[in-house]
Amino acid sequence: MRRKRTAAGRGQFRAGILGYSAEQATVELIEGAIGLRGRDGITVRAVLDFAAKSVSVEDDGPGMDLEALRTAMAAGRPAGHGGDALGMFEPGLRRTCSMLGRRFTVSSSTAGSSEVYSVGHDEELRASEGKSLWGSLDVSCGTKARPWHGTRVWVSQLNVPLYPQQARTFLDRFGSRYAPYIVHENVKIRINENACVPAEPELASGKHEIDIKLDGGNRIRGWVGITKQLLPRPCGIVLYKGKRAVCISDNFGHHNLQSSARLMGALHLDHVPTNRQQAEFVAGSAEYVEAEMAFQDNATVKGLMVQCTKPGLEPIRPIVDYITHGTLSGQISSHVGLAAARNMKFDFRPFEFKHGDSRIRFNFNFGTGEGLYKISTEGPVCNITVDHNSKVFSMVRNPHMLLAMIWEEAKISLQNPGKHDEFVQARNESWARFAGVALDREPRKRSKHKYQYLSPLLDRVQDVLASSYRPRYQLT
Repeated sequence: MRRKRTAAGRGQFRAGILGYSAEQATVELIEGAIGLRGRDGITVRAVLDFAAKSVSVEDDGPGMDLEALRTAMAAGRPAGHGGDALGMFEPGLRRTCSMLGRRFTVSSSTAGSSEVYSVGHDEELRASEGKSLWGSLDVSCGTKARPWHGTRVWVSQLNVPLYPQQARTFLDRFGSRYAPYIVHENVKIRINENACVPAEPELASGKHEIDIKLDGGNRIRGWVGITKQLLPRPCGIVLYKGKRAVCISDNFGHHNLQSSARLMGALHLDHVPTNRQQAEFVAGSAEYVEAEMAFQDNATVKGLMVQCTKPGLEPIRPIVDYITHGTLSGQISSHVGLAAARNMKFDFRPFEFKHGDSRIRFNFNFGTGEGLYKISTEGPVCNITVDHNSKVFSMVRNPHMLLAMIWEEAKISLQNPGKHDEFVQARNESWARFAGVALDREPRKRSKHKYQYLSPLLDRVQDVLASSYRPRYQLT
């Protein structure tokens, strides 16, 4: 395992090399509060103080008692913990605060208690006293001056930059990311006293229904889609248990790559166990692993993941003009690269036109891949539904050519309704079998990312180096 390290102070190593940002830290603090909300919801207030160069996040949730705060201040997350941060007022709160700044204070109190528990950390002070930066922290106990409950986090001497535009940026991005919580879960988020307004981003091809039946009879239901544009902060997939939105996952069923950051949706995992606070799913459970693999193997999801890549450079307009008007406007390449062909295929959008006395509509879906297309009638409209997942597309280098060939064949079928249906179905199945054999190759082995952190021993080595060796260096 290789980890890059730099040493203009330990805080700069954490922020700079790992790409940590004020937004990422604020997201983790907000999601920690949301995950532990009560039935009455929660209000989370984040303040970016540009003059004091500090960040604070305060909530009116159930708060933490002495043991809960001590657990939250433990160094690092437990082994095997997943990447979702909702409910992470567990081991991980201290890590988030330390990544954000070199000095922080956390105070928390429960509704039924007159006591407030606080813990503070000053990285420079601990270093000057010769203490380990990740040693245990002392928790102090005080008495409330007024009734309140919740958790307050204040971080200063930041490792990340603050700038005035961030407050407006956070409002816009968090309004999209947390829209399901704001609308359905009685969650209120305020950034510098301005309320986040829920807003779902525009989807490229609408919402695609998901209904996956698992081996034991359980089901995964919901929807997925991809945003028209790549957002600076992904909206992720909201995972539900019953009516409760448990967490937002940025990498459920796929690798957390930039190309897949456009994927968003909502899934109900009613059978998957959660932790005691119902703040996150048990990522290592057999039910969770089964659900994640089934979602990853779903044909619709596979198609959308391919669609997340950049669109093809060759426009579809010439083919649409040919199909709808019978005239070819522009040139069509007879040969394009495999990657471009794949992207062109997923750039298809439904279109409708009049042919003779009939209304013709071209639809595109993520089917089983067993048939290239099928013709059906709904009243005065004739639907030609093309399967994105047909392997026949992979046999033809320019999918626009194949689309034109489908239309030429469909015109013959429309002239003699019903007479060619059996032939078209049998021919499409035969083509699919041949394409499956011709394109058959060894499946790629999947690798599942494991979240690992450096051992306490290496952290102590880093502490010594950071305090005694000032030039920049890399620890491998």
